[in-house]
Amino acid sequence: MLQHNEKRAVSCEELISKRFDWLHRIVAQEEKLCVSTLRKELEEKTLSIQLQQKDIDAKLSSLSHRIKCAEQQLQSQSSAPLTEIRAPLVPPTRDPPAPEPAGLLIDEARALGNLDYRVWQNMGADITYSPVVLDPNTAHRYLHLSEDLTSVRREDIKQKVPLNPERFLSYTSVLGSEGFSSGTHRWDVEVGDHPEWVIGLVKESMDRRSKCIALPENGYWCLKQLKNKYMDITDNTVTLSTRPDRIQVELDYEAGRVSFFDAKDMTLICSHTDTFTEKLFPYFSLGPAGGATSTKDIKIGPCQVNREESKKRPLKEIWHLFP
Repeated sequence: MLQHNEKRAVSCEELISKRFDWLHRIVAQEEKLCVSTLRKELEEKTLSIQLQQKDIDAKLSSLSHRIKCAEQQLQSQSSAPLTEIRAPLVPPTRDPPAPEPAGLLIDEARALGNLDYRVWQNMGADITYSPVVLDPNTAHRYLHLSEDLTSVRREDIKQKVPLNPERFLSYTSVLGSEGFSSGTHRWDVEVGDHPEWVIGLVKESMDRRSKCIALPENGYWCLKQLKNKYMDITDNTVTLSTRPDRIQVELDYEAGRVSFFDAKDMTLICSHTDTFTEKLFPYFSLGPAGGATSTKDIKIGPCQVNREESKKRPLKEIWHLFP
């Protein structure tokens, strides 16, 4: 038995080393691909910005030329008799400011989101669900996202970020990086004792610059908590027996239904049926967390699975994938 154990231990060590070498190769390849993709995107965005800058420089050069011509005209008219001045100077019209170009910031959510999931996917693991990843390009300047882009906190300090068209300016809000135009989707939001928040879904074309009431007619399907008062999707007050610290959001796009549950016992909080005509994005908005005693961050994660039910599910055999 001692000899057998020693033999098997040596064999197992060799197999462990071989399999971890394979795992290391997969992780290294994924890291190389992610960094390469990020650098390529940076080059593309840099080129786009440089082209925009060249266009601006050309317009400035043209404007400078027009100013010089106007100055020369003024000088020539000031030296001529008044009778020789036939045409009065017409003040130049001021063109309306051009809209800021969209899509010039790198996609951090694509670069950082779901790295573990993508590695496991390459290994052949049967993973079908991933948490909502927040899009930092949409986050209001008062919102600070975690490094893994799955939680958000409101601070009093404004971040120095570009005021790009995708970013919220009027409300301290942020969107998920992925929108949905079909299927059923669920995720949990840990709200804890945060006193003010709005969570749910919004349509892609909703106005991110102006203020409006979060109602379906404005493209919002959200549950709201403002100073311990809960309001449903249509802004009616909801009375809850207990204060939920984890909310489950469910979207059934084909059925046109958005629902909110207390994730602890899956008690329905509210539900609304509507007709969706465009892509919907997960939406999160935070008020000041001054009244919170334990929670300042709002965290998004996968729906918690019942452990007893999960034990009944067989694990997918993936050992045959190893060399």
